[in-house]
Amino acid sequence: MEQHPFQIVGLLFADVVGYSKLNETQLITFMAKILPALTEQVVDRHRAHFIELNTWGDGLVVAAPDPYRLADFALGLRDFYRNRHWQADGLPRLQSRIAIHQGRVYAGADPLRRLPGLVGTQVNMAARIEPITTANEVWVTEPFFHLIPADQDLPFAFDDLGPQPLAKQFGTARLYRLRRDWEAAGAAAPVAAAPPAARPVPTPPGPGVLHPQATKAARGPLHPCKFHIMNQTYAQKGRWSSLADVLVEVIDDLPAEDWAKEAYLIPSARALPELRDSRLLRHNETLLARKRAATEKFIAEWGRHELDGAWFSMPVKKGQSTGVYCLAYDLFLNASLTAG
Repeated sequence: MEQHPFQIVGLLFADVVGYSKLNETQLITFMAKILPALTEQVVDRHRAHFIELNTWGDGLVVAAPDPYRLADFALGLRDFYRNRHWQADGLPRLQSRIAIHQGRVYAGADPLRRLPGLVGTQVNMAARIEPITTANEVWVTEPFFHLIPADQDLPFAFDDLGPQPLAKQFGTARLYRLRRDWEAAGAAAPVAAAPPAARPVPTPPGPGVLHPQATKAARGPLHPCKFHIMNQTYAQKGRWSSLADVLVEVIDDLPAEDWAKEAYLIPSARALPELRDSRLLRHNETLLARKRAATEKFIAEWGRHELDGAWFSMPVKKGQSTGVYCLAYDLFLNASLTAG
């Protein structure tokens, strides 16, 4: 199987309001004191989950495939600047602006840095949101907003900001303010209130997928696996015509039972809610057609590649069936539907 050059990831851009007004002594303090503290208190516990982490001066660029991890990091970064005792550092009050988008990027080699690099139009989109973000807030785009399922018990909440004009005449985009679920709706306070008992961000099992809450009890445990898409005529499959589910072959061993022989790729809780509602898909031809078109693009792009996912058993009318989740598929569907 070929290594796939494209990834769909969360993209974070951040800068520091007031940085450009620092004098040389203050800039040295920022580098010698603030950056080490930021690294120790916020960055290091997330570092292993980033596929890109770059900085220059006050600018910060991060890419990560797990939206939960990126959201938690963004709020930690916000809180660092919001709660810092800047006078004790001999610095004026500095504030962060943090923006997150989700999109498709090309992962290739950066010959200048001799490190992996990311490029793509969606990177530009993320960069146009950060300059308009209110200081000490985290603003996210609609594609990223939909990656945090509303029906999960998660420590995140969002305020709908509506369509906002982007920097450098880049058009408009519907944006949301990201905050912790215990924080009041609306603009964030200058200093964070004391949180209730800590509720950790969940670590999804396997490769970052989750059962929808409504079906969690009926579906078996998740088993991380590798799989590839089967070559087939999808029109001959009933599930393709009614749900646009994709027949796949799980490379890892499956149970010997007959129900495990055919596995179908379906959206997990990380996909938009309408894409994982079987009743809605069966009765909404327009939505089904859009999902099928997005899935055909996914098949065309990923059909020759080995994918990471998680298999599980689930009840069907005639007994049991094998389902497969894949985060790359969830994110691809979300990106395809929110782009149109």
